[in-house]
Amino acid sequence: MDMADYTFTITDNPNKFKDYTVMDIENEDGTITQIYIWRNDSLTNRVRELANEIAVLAFTANEIDLRYH
Repeated sequence: MDMADYTFTITDNPNKFKDYTVMDIENEDGTITQIYIWRNDSLTNRVRELANEIAVLAFTANEIDLRYH
């Protein structure tokens, strides 16, 4: 659980781990609007997904009662 929390903490810095691209769109009145397009296929997102999956599996494994009844 600590590893997953640490992974989310360090990958939360957008200056080092960019998960998006910035796109400029020109409006009808001539002004520019910047939109952020989030990338689902980025390495950072994959690392975060795997850290979350590991945390869930570790939690599930710790809930198993191995004592015989």
